Amino acid sequence: MLTVTVNEISAHVSETGEGEPLVLLHSGAGEARDWRRFQAALPAGFRCAALDFYGFGRTPPWPGPAALTIDDQAHLVAALARSLGTPVHLCGHSYGGAIALRLVATQPELVRTMALIEPQAYPVLREAGDPLFEECEALWNSIRVAIERGEPAAGWRTFIDLYSGDGFWDRLPPEVRARFLAVSPIERWAVLFSNPTTIDDVRRVQVPTLVLCGERTTAPERRMCEIIAGAAPRATLGVIPAAGHMAPITHPKEVAGKIAEHVSAHLGAS
Repeated sequence: MLTVTVNEISAHVSETGEGEPLVLLHSGAGEARDWRRFQAALPAGFRCAALDFYGFGRTPPWPGPAALTIDDQAHLVAALARSLGTPVHLCGHSYGGAIALRLVATQPELVRTMALIEPQAYPVLREAGDPLFEECEALWNSIRVAIERGEPAAGWRTFIDLYSGDGFWDRLPPEVRARFLAVSPIERWAVLFSNPTTIDDVRRVQVPTLVLCGERTTAPERRMCEIIAGAAPRATLGVIPAAGHMAPITHPKEVAGKIAEHVSAHLGAS
């Protein structure tokens, strides 16, 4: 297992395989180990490095004193990329997708190809004038209020059931629910809603990019995929049949196949 140390915090990295360096960035309700089935479905030839962000999995929380930002998480990814030998292939899901996009917008020299699985870059919805942004903001506020009034289970239930289906929270084993309840999602969503990445930033991305969307995902996630894929000049939009927002976990074979194909198609690209 690798560790990457930034700001005197040692971040956990789970490493498997050999070959092309592929950095894996998890969702806002996940951690590095969520990529295990995806990694098992990849063909040979990839050195996968799955990172736990600050405050996730085995990585300690952000040390402060300033509030955690998307750039702080992106700097952690940059340190990992440099340790692997850049440029790397970058794959981010949801929260991790927004961070992947931010890294490429600010330090494109570190990345050879990028795959974004429903990146939650909420500010691009607001910039595009899409009313779906207000829907996302209202959801975030409802979760924040539940947490702040001492009802964390209600907040997490809303979050988990939205992306995994009604009743999913209640079906989770008690020990899994306990892991969620031990942390607050407030910091995580604050990172996403304070993301300074603009549509013009996306237009300047020259890294070959695959944007993947689940066929059965939510309307905001679908729209963010469309905006980003439409703005990035070297982007392709792909759909995972029958999948929702959690496609890397529910449809690992299909996602792995598309990402492996994307990387292979651009190994000779500059």
